[in-house]
Amino acid sequence: MSLTSVDISAVGIVRNITSLNYTHQTAVKEYLNNVLEKNVRPDYSIKFNLKDINRNTFMFECVEQNACGFTTLDEVRSAFMIAESERVGANNMGYGIYSPITINKDHEAYGLFIQNNANGSFYSIVYFGSAHSKIWKRQGEILDDRWVEGQDVSAMIVRGGTRSVWITKPDNSDAGDDVLLDADQMVRIILKFFRKSLTVPNKEDDTEADIMELGKYYNYYLADRETSISYGDKPLLPIDILQEDVDRAPKQHEYQISVMSYDGKKSYRIEDEEGSARNFTKNASNPIGEIAIRRNHARHQLATVTIHDIDLPNEEGRLPSDAKRSRKLDRKVWVKIGETYIFCEDFPLNGYPNIRVVIELNNTGNNDFDDFISPDANKSNSKINNEIKDRINGLIKYTIKQYFRGSTGRVQISDTLKHEAWEAWFGNKCRGECSAIGCGQEMTAWKYGIERKLQGAGDVVDNLRPICKLCIKKQE
Repeated sequence: MSLTSVDISAVGIVRNITSLNYTHQTAVKEYLNNVLEKNVRPDYSIKFNLKDINRNTFMFECVEQNACGFTTLDEVRSAFMIAESERVGANNMGYGIYSPITINKDHEAYGLFIQNNANGSFYSIVYFGSAHSKIWKRQGEILDDRWVEGQDVSAMIVRGGTRSVWITKPDNSDAGDDVLLDADQMVRIILKFFRKSLTVPNKEDDTEADIMELGKYYNYYLADRETSISYGDKPLLPIDILQEDVDRAPKQHEYQISVMSYDGKKSYRIEDEEGSARNFTKNASNPIGEIAIRRNHARHQLATVTIHDIDLPNEEGRLPSDAKRSRKLDRKVWVKIGETYIFCEDFPLNGYPNIRVVIELNNTGNNDFDDFISPDANKSNSKINNEIKDRINGLIKYTIKQYFRGSTGRVQISDTLKHEAWEAWFGNKCRGECSAIGCGQEMTAWKYGIERKLQGAGDVVDNLRPICKLCIKKQE
């Protein structure tokens, strides 16, 4: 008896989508990942609006000016197929277009996409019923640049661009009933809330701050390509996580690493300075091991790892603790596909706020980078594979010791100087108060740390002051 193909559960697939738990920020990221690489015109712009229209109704809106959009109606239909994707670049799963429905996944959602440009005038209507865990859709061409399912949508049309609107509100339908709404009714509902949204401000507080942080992930598009990305009328500003101080030369070291798969095994490799392939070990003292054995007929995945030391903040020769804390926020391993940072992770090395690590991957198709990362449909939840991360952690320590020593901000102070600094501040006493601003914690001459006040030489007593162990930890 012949085999038959496995049946696919539509309800199960939709439940998988709603389990992805996109946030306001990550839903915006998904839309940006879908369009930025495709839109190269200098006058291209993209704007997001996220609004609470009333206590129970939320709107997610994405507006593109001078956008390429889709070239055919079949492309529109394909884009709204679940898990249909080119799987290239940062657009690698095919779920992102539905990300707004998961923000309030127990609500029903109404979606309308409209395009009006030289490539064509198209629409896509989507309804998500949380009670049914099902998605319904309908696509077509906009008639006379205004009519969608008999409704006049001219107020929503962006000439030369696209608009995508999602409305979510509590689902009061009975799970036992099928959806009774017609396409024209759904368009009327979307139009009603769209008009209401015009007088409602965007969400602020944490939502606005999170979206503005995306300047780190899309710095290339904002700074180099000068793409306009905004949240309402507030433009995203480029944030270069690798920006060094103006009068300092950046320090960086680059490595080519690879993973070879053969006979159910994996071999981790790294190129030495002569370009020879060597074993990539977990030994932080020497992660560049012996010459690697050549393997024929093995699957080969490549990546570039660059370790950056952006040096200390140059603020009139001083290193304020808040500057160190600010630098530490971006002290992470950043994973980059093309020109986009898709996610980042911490690495376990305190005391080095200036270090940033970038793993550059190339996704020409079918997500051929799974030996390095475990991609999630919500790309911000992707993870670096442990075998790679352990090796990179060792590589970071090795690089700091080998190439960056003395420029990381960590000060080695002898016991003699520590005692001299104590006596300079407190005299011949066994107890004193922490000298860090705003602390005043009592400490003893047997249990304290030393902070360097100025960025100059660390062996001058006048440049040192005793602070408590807790304040030392806060600055790491």
